[in-house]
Amino acid sequence: MAGELTVARNSAYNLYIGNRDLYAEDLNLFSPLATTGQLEFRRQYWSGQLPFPTQAPDELQREALAWIGTHPDVFARRAVGRLARVFAPKTDVLELVGGERRFGSFSPVSLALLGVANAQWVVVLFGGVVGLASLWRLAPSVGAPFVSTVLGSLPLCLVAISKPRYAFVFEPLLLLGAAVFFTAPRQTLSAICRVERRVVILITVFLLWGWAAWMIFAVSSRLALANVLTDGGGALRVTSMTLDKFCVRVWHKPNAVATLTRGSYQHTFLSNADGSREVNDYDSRGQSVSSS
Repeated sequence: MAGELTVARNSAYNLYIGNRDLYAEDLNLFSPLATTGQLEFRRQYWSGQLPFPTQAPDELQREALAWIGTHPDVFARRAVGRLARVFAPKTDVLELVGGERRFGSFSPVSLALLGVANAQWVVVLFGGVVGLASLWRLAPSVGAPFVSTVLGSLPLCLVAISKPRYAFVFEPLLLLGAAVFFTAPRQTLSAICRVERRVVILITVFLLWGWAAWMIFAVSSRLALANVLTDGGGALRVTSMTLDKFCVRVWHKPNAVATLTRGSYQHTFLSNADGSREVNDYDSRGQSVSSS
């Protein structure tokens, strides 16, 4: 095998985008609905209109540290959300089929892929927590280094930005812990003492809380940009949606008027006088790409 060492040079940038007034990936466990600022950031990002910081790395770092100094409470709250994000559902698997831009978040292909990937992650994550707790008790010479590795990998995830893929450092250890648990679940559970059982319960509650908050954030951030629909009685339906285009169908209803708002784009549709159906595909800026 041959290769070369890769050194990341974007630490100041990551520190900056995670520690400013708008943190686009902020997972607020206490109010997980996507904010207006986060929605606008997402709209600009997918439409190619997002302005990127132009400051030098040292300036980005100074601004981020200054923001932390003046917002210690928000920084602490975001750190808790970052911790939850490390263990959140996996979405990078969508890159296997071209990413969210190709199929969207709610297509059958995307949902099937996300379901399979995260069913595996549930087994590894929650089974791994129990398994590592039992190894801590039954084989401390193995369990203690494993648990220390997991805990030691987390602090850097709490400072700047955090993503589920950052768990790659300790995912093999969780997998080993899950193997221990599912090989002998009764013996594993019986080996955990009362204190460790309480810790496992607290960790499990936090992980479930993080998953629930992440689901609310993920769905709200996507649905809000998908469509805001008002119509004259259900004449208009958005039948398919990706980040590149959306399909609008005006059903058999004479002279029906409907308005679709997607991000900053708004369009009014009028069905034909005889109620015939109109079908149009629009790109992310609302430009018609086909009709029938």
